[in-house]
Amino acid sequence: MAEPKEYVATYTGKMAVCACGRSRTMPFCDGRHRGTGKVPIKFPVEEGKTYLLCQCGYSDNKPFCDGSHDMSAGSPFGRKSKGTSW
Repeated sequence: MAEPKEYVATYTGKMAVCACGRSRTMPFCDGRHRGTGKVPIKFPVEEGKTYLLCQCGYSDNKPFCDGSHDMSAGSPFGRKSKGTSW
C-alpha cells in the first residue's frame, strides 16, 4: 500500500509531479518523461502550505491524495487507475 507523500512547499509557484513513472525523485518530475508522450501534472503551491500527494495511482483528485489507497475502503488490488498511473 502506498501512503501519500507529505510535501511542504518551500516557495510559491508551480510544482510538477511525475506522470510517467520514470522519475528518480518521485513523486516529483525530473524530466525523464521526455519522449514518452506523458506530461507531468502541474499544480500551484504556496510557501509553507502542506500538500498530500498521491502515491498509489488511484486518486480521483491527482496529484492529491483522496484516500483511495486506504485498504479499509476496499482492496485496491485489481483496481484500474482512472487516470495517469505512476
